[in-house]
Amino acid sequence: MADSNGTASVAPEHGAMLRQFVDKVRASILDDTFVRLVLSAPMDASAPAKKVTFRLVSLKSGPCISIVRRRGTQDLTSNQSIPEGLAWLEEQLAGGYRNALLWTIRADWQWSQPDGRSPRLIRHKPSSPQAPPRSHDRSRERLVTASNDPWLVELGIVCPDGRPRERMGSKLKQIERYTEILSHIGREESWGEREAWSLGDFGCGKGYLTFAAWSCFTNVLGRKISVVGVEQRASLVETANAIATQIGASTLRFVQGDIENCGLPGLDAVVALHACDTGTDHAIGRGLQAGARWILLAPCCHKELRQQLRHPVELAPLLRHGILEERLGEWLTDGLRALYLEWAGYRTKVFEFIDAEHTSKNIMISAVRSATPFSNPRVADQIRILKQKFGLGTTVLDRWAPLPGADISNDAQC
Repeated sequence: MADSNGTASVAPEHGAMLRQFVDKVRASILDDTFVRLVLSAPMDASAPAKKVTFRLVSLKSGPCISIVRRRGTQDLTSNQSIPEGLAWLEEQLAGGYRNALLWTIRADWQWSQPDGRSPRLIRHKPSSPQAPPRSHDRSRERLVTASNDPWLVELGIVCPDGRPRERMGSKLKQIERYTEILSHIGREESWGEREAWSLGDFGCGKGYLTFAAWSCFTNVLGRKISVVGVEQRASLVETANAIATQIGASTLRFVQGDIENCGLPGLDAVVALHACDTGTDHAIGRGLQAGARWILLAPCCHKELRQQLRHPVELAPLLRHGILEERLGEWLTDGLRALYLEWAGYRTKVFEFIDAEHTSKNIMISAVRSATPFSNPRVADQIRILKQKFGLGTTVLDRWAPLPGADISNDAQC
């Protein structure tokens, strides 16, 4: 609603609740308990962005509010003085966004303005134990260290003094980068809305990255989360559980089973790094089955499509070279995985998560649930066209995310 001057206006009771929320933001900045603020659910397409994040930073000129507006895949950042930033926040809540979530180290506050109903201001337990660094140009944060993460020593990755063991330097780099990515995801999610989350790591092997995920969310971010690693080899499960008990990781456990059929409770998040054969595809399926909010994958094998792949005639001169045919199989497999996730309602990114010198399997797929599953016919058509172009039949992912009219009754791959 706008007044005669074109300025957003709200009903008196709305205005009082809004100012109460803004006062809590102001107070948290003044007493240095502010962690982060996120605006979401814009009222119309003219809003500055689908999502707006506020962070408190220190510049040479003094403290200010750094505002990041996200439109699609682009972020626009601007720095405002604290009074200007708070005034802009109040303006946006008055007529731009329905939801806001404020994190402080004393309490989390959720402000919402449903259509046709009175606004609500709800207090949650604090989900962040400490305020983040205020430096604008922060040095790279070491998220895993031998002193804070004894499992690195117990798993044979580093020596007690923190030095990587022989031939484990690349593995440590992967763990550090993986933890960094998880920390970004964890900071983006609205943890204050839930008491606890659950994460499943499928095909976890010795549990390097399962321990890393547990440590990241529990020790670095201070979140309440239960983590379970799934692995077929009983000896690895037994060893990992013994280490978890030794370090007092009561919310971390390992179970023996295969990715496709193991029994697990509902999962909020799914990760799978270098799961062999079609393990990555079944991990995607288990995430879809659970309705996971996000899925993080580093694919390994690409055998299923290689066995079916037929070359378009115009590519035959190139694909007579075995290495190029192999690369095409990898590219097509991971591209289709991203498309099936989009078909299932996820916003996806495909990127290199670490330099190839540390592992040749360095592609990562990140997927965040953002839309109604199986409702975008354009994506379904893109999958069909690609499969037809390269002569692909039914795949494992057709079982978990079937296309309209697909017949998977004879799916031998599953």
